[in-house]
Amino acid sequence: GDIWSELQKVRCPTLIVRGLRSDRYPPDVLARIKRERPDLAWAEVDSEHDVPFQAPDALVAAVRGFIGTA
Repeated sequence: GDIWSELQKVRCPTLIVRGLRSDRYPPDVLARIKRERPDLAWAEVDSEHDVPFQAPDALVAAVRGFIGTA
């Protein structure tokens, strides 16, 4: 399936961690995800697309925060 139909299948609490300097998804795609799935949690960190390598501490903090609220 395509990303949109697959995204609609997600039924568990979900955190999307996005690097602010990533060029992976254009703004219109990000806006559509937020519009169609307002229940998803978001964290934006100062990195490019490879968040675990470029901002590991920020990733861990985002996940810890999410787990504390999930």
